[in-house]
Amino acid sequence: MEPAPLPARSSRARGRLARGAARAEGARRWDARIHASPAAATVSATDDPLVAIATYLHALADDARGYSFDRPRVSRPADEGLRLSVTAGQLDYEWQHLRAKVETRDPEWFEAVVVTARPKPHPSFDVVPGDVEPWEVR
Repeated sequence: MEPAPLPARSSRARGRLARGAARAEGARRWDARIHASPAAATVSATDDPLVAIATYLHALADDARGYSFDRPRVSRPADEGLRLSVTAGQLDYEWQHLRAKVETRDPEWFEAVVVTARPKPHPSFDVVPGDVEPWEVR
């Protein structure tokens, strides 16, 4: 996601834009949002968060089903033994959220598939007892 350009109101601001300083500032803000994200809380609980992220991304690539996924951009190999935890409450919350979106966007598919199917979590996740995660926006 490209940060929005800052308005150049003075020669100093124009100079900063020309030198890329504003872009670097936008990158720092973006980086801060990533580190404050809910996913960061999940992978931070592992011994090696970077390997956890890489393992998750490799799993996404395995399940891409025809979508273009640039696997060489994942900088580390997957740890096949790594397991991430997800609470049962969070999984239910995510499922209900997806159901609501699909029902609105594609009612026919919702009736044919979503009403009767309940997906299993990806094999890299262990479902543990618990409520919706505290960081979830409700």
